[in-house]
Amino acid sequence: MLIFLDFDGVLRRLSAPPYRFERHLLERFEGCVREIAEARIVISSSWREAFSVPEMRTHFSEDVGRRIVGATPRAARPVDHQRFVEVRVWLRKRGLEEQSWVALDDDPLNYPPLEQVRLLDPEVGFDEPAAEWLRRCAEEEKNDG
Repeated sequence: MLIFLDFDGVLRRLSAPPYRFERHLLERFEGCVREIAEARIVISSSWREAFSVPEMRTHFSEDVGRRIVGATPRAARPVDHQRFVEVRVWLRKRGLEEQSWVALDDDPLNYPPLEQVRLLDPEVGFDEPAAEWLRRCAEEEKNDG
């Protein structure tokens, strides 16, 4: 399962200092990812415009950082549901259109309404209900696979 991960509003609440994850949000996310052996992470955050993938990995524990397999490309021009378009381009370029994926984001403009997208409250971030949702998605994928 691929997890397309936004940072701001997910691992850092919007009221927190910029470019720094909040420890409790990161710990909850990493704990959840560790429970999903097959999970791989693709960065969809705007941070990908300022930092390389190796630089972004340093914000995570080493074991979780190794699960980061890339970052989505930036769309050449603004489009509706921009992150969704970028996810589809990333999947298509790798021949993974049929791959199971989910997305964690805080902006409802980034994706159309989809079951595999969890919109988070940007002032709460990755909370326990989001962790439960991610575990449930992984379990459903395992049962369908």
